[in-house]
Amino acid sequence: MAPHAPEEPRSPLAVLYLRDGEPERDLRTWAEEHGYVVVGSVSASEDPDPPSLLLDLCGRSGAGTVLVRDLQTLGPSLQSSYEALRRIYGSGISVVFVDRGLRVDGRTALGRLLMEALSMAVGLAASQQADRQLPRRAGRPPRALDESELRRLRDMGLSVRAIARELDVSKSTVWRKLKELEAGPPEIGKG
Repeated sequence: MAPHAPEEPRSPLAVLYLRDGEPERDLRTWAEEHGYVVVGSVSASEDPDPPSLLLDLCGRSGAGTVLVRDLQTLGPSLQSSYEALRRIYGSGISVVFVDRGLRVDGRTALGRLLMEALSMAVGLAASQQADRQLPRRAGRPPRALDESELRRLRDMGLSVRAIARELDVSKSTVWRKLKELEAGPPEIGKG
């Protein structure tokens, strides 16, 4: 019986996930130089529910690796990139970020760390977006006035201008506070 020759190690099968207008040959060249066999490619712009087409192609071809230029290829926003990466990892597929030469997998410590960092970044971005949408007042915040002092000066018959000068505030601050304290407009002489 002839001795059994050792089997050649198989190159990992990979699918390319391309940005709009990204030349496929660049990623194919990188894949060949790094020992991957490319079995197909998907353009992110053609994927109606990213990364559905990508996952379908990986499933049909048996590819266990996706090659992407960088995280932005997976989605137009940090949130969408995170969701796409989560779905890819959930399917047991590894992702190689070609620009960094970084292979990450949801089953490894590095993959879990990346997902945790992305999750925190997505949460921070959402929080900052919510903060930007809060209504903001123009100008400086209203200055607090001592109501008893304001009433005392008003009862003395001082004009709004004189009260404002005495309390070191603007006339509009005095008017606003008087309107809050009284029903209807205050009946103070013109100031």
